[in-house]
Amino acid sequence: MKSLRVVFLVVLLQLCLPGGTFAAATQGNEPGSPPPLRVYTPVPGTTSGPAGFNKAISQLQQLFPTLPMDVRLELVPVRRAIQQFETLPEVCIYDLRGRLSNHAGPEVLSRQLSVSRFWLYVLAEVHASPSSQQRRIGTIIGAELFFDLGQLEAAEWVFASSYQGLISMLLSGRVDAVTLGPGNSLDYDTLPENIVRATEEPFLSLSGMIRCKESARTKAFISALDAAWENTIENN
Repeated sequence: MKSLRVVFLVVLLQLCLPGGTFAAATQGNEPGSPPPLRVYTPVPGTTSGPAGFNKAISQLQQLFPTLPMDVRLELVPVRRAIQQFETLPEVCIYDLRGRLSNHAGPEVLSRQLSVSRFWLYVLAEVHASPSSQQRRIGTIIGAELFFDLGQLEAAEWVFASSYQGLISMLLSGRVDAVTLGPGNSLDYDTLPENIVRATEEPFLSLSGMIRCKESARTKAFISALDAAWENTIENN
């Protein structure tokens, strides 16, 4: 029994020494290691986003583990993303507009990662006989943070929590027009045949990029990300 105790103590001592199994398993959790760098990604009122945005997020989730630093992608509501970016000292945000927050300090920007386009959609019979009168326009919750609502003439704005909800409001006559991206890109598959674009050109194009408060770590992160993104484009 005594010999068994000696063997147990020897094994335990080996595990706790530098280079041992236990030490190696816990090195990444040392108290002195910096916390993960978080990239807060705003999702405007729904769990789905425009096609370009969704593709970019998917690529970032694959690229982040390959970078030489611990980076976490946090999908959160728009206002929380802005709050975290304005409050935390070292933080990043996936910005779909180029200036989501009022932060005035030095920043570092990534290359453009996505482009999301939106059109004004109406019922086909309305499109055939357009009216110059102001309309009730439906849009997604949080849209006012991404574009100036005043750029579209509307007597009233009606907000929905999903793009499917916007489609239902238009079909029911609750609104006269809605803001949508292209089909198959949001939380709907296809549009009913009687819903058409009011104009050929989109009224809104959102360029997505990552903005970080400037620090040595965020500058290194953006540099590594841009290089990895460029490599991904070349290989595809």
